[in-house]
Amino acid sequence: MVFDKVFGPFIEQSPVSVMFRGTLENIFTARRLDGLFERTAQRQCCRD
Repeated sequence: MVFDKVFGPFIEQSPVSVMFRGTLENIFTARRLDGLFERTAQRQCCRD
């Protein structure tokens, strides 16, 4: 796999950090963050 060279050292050195980051990326998807922003933003503006 292409990412084995890049992620290999991280997985070997700190597998918990890699798993935690993967979990956070799946929990906080762009759609969820956009929804949270739309519900709570008071002064910010949306841009593409």
